[in-house]
Amino acid sequence: MRALARGLLVAAMFSVVTPAYAQLVDGPLGSTGGVFGGHRAINPNRSAQTFEMNVDLGGGYDREPNAIPIGLVGSGLDSGWPVADGMISTSYRVGHLRRSFSALARGSVNYFGNTHIPLLGGGAILNGVTTFGRLGLNRLEVNVNASYEPSAAFGAISPAPPVGQAPPLSIAPEFGVTEQRWFNMNGSTVYRHHWSARHQTDLLIGAGQVQPVADAGLNSEWQNATISQRWATRSGFDLQGSYRFDQSRQMDETASLPDGQPVVESGPTRYQTATIGVHLGRRLSAARRLSVSLSGGVTQLLLAGSASGEEFHPAVSLSFEFIPARMWALSMMASQQVTVMAGVSASPVDNKNFALTLNGTVLRRLHLAVTGNYMKGTTLAGTAMSHTAATGGNLGLQYGFKRSFGVYATYSYYHHRLENGLPTAAGIPPLYDRQSARVGFTLWLPLYGTF
Repeated sequence: MRALARGLLVAAMFSVVTPAYAQLVDGPLGSTGGVFGGHRAINPNRSAQTFEMNVDLGGGYDREPNAIPIGLVGSGLDSGWPVADGMISTSYRVGHLRRSFSALARGSVNYFGNTHIPLLGGGAILNGVTTFGRLGLNRLEVNVNASYEPSAAFGAISPAPPVGQAPPLSIAPEFGVTEQRWFNMNGSTVYRHHWSARHQTDLLIGAGQVQPVADAGLNSEWQNATISQRWATRSGFDLQGSYRFDQSRQMDETASLPDGQPVVESGPTRYQTATIGVHLGRRLSAARRLSVSLSGGVTQLLLAGSASGEEFHPAVSLSFEFIPARMWALSMMASQQVTVMAGVSASPVDNKNFALTLNGTVLRRLHLAVTGNYMKGTTLAGTAMSHTAATGGNLGLQYGFKRSFGVYATYSYYHHRLENGLPTAAGIPPLYDRQSARVGFTLWLPLYGTF
């Protein structure tokens, strides 16, 4: 398990994150190093390949007060239970700076003491990157992701990962409602063209599907496209502009009305967003860096069957990152945007979201990661206004005995509350709390290639 808190990937709705879990900070792109990361950088101009495996085993305790029916509170039933989980993940990469291919795969098992049923899961990610043109000014990246998640995290329909970064593989316990099971498949293509050393254009096209396996949740299909421009007017200062179009459709295929029609079936929800912004980056010293991004714009929501046919809502985001020392990083993100909860509700919401991440090295081998996030959403369709709130956080520590072996401990918390006015799929709990504690070990195995 590498990269403790590489990612707090904050989803736009339910603020669901890909948890850090006892991982370490990644080294530079193309580096290797096992548990610690960044041990040695591979020459980016020479073709190389690596094949590695990570084994993660852990256990602990989960507590969910809402697991007991209200009428049985105080009856002596236990709202907590022991848990155990394990994951084997493999990663293969071949190529160099101009052209590369990588494949990541994982298999996991989660055992919860309240159900005594092991939940199996897995996933795979394929990523290909190539640069072409006489001067290498064109870049094409393709991502394909398929997974079966036995402990699903609810989240908004999101675009592909940032250009140049493969999406991470999550490790249980997930944030969100762990009793749900989902099949997720999505893909994206990103094309980048450098018009000059200071001007570039990115075009992103993505599509995917989130499908419930059990009897709760909505079958969600989505597509989006984004075009963005970036101009570096001077050193450390960029102007940015983007346009994005989103379309999604959600339907409950597990239940139907007496006439045979689905209980929840939405027509296509479409909205388009245009933003402009700035990015400021400043190197304060050899080790300290500061970067700030601010953007603002408007989202036009196209509501099928509404009186006006369209509505306008603000789209604002602010991100901040501060590197106070070589092995420490602090980041913050705040945003307001229109989104749709994949698998939960067909109603678009105006989402306000805040997230904070701190990670770094306490001692030479002891690494710390803290993440926290808060979300509040308000429905934008229908006659009744409804609010949704969610809070999540994670604290992780990992100690590396050597390059190939480390131990970890984590604590995570998740809470959400759905008001009755929000039309959701059957089986989605309106109130949910969960606390999880884990301890375990991680083993890194370099199997083949350059390390």
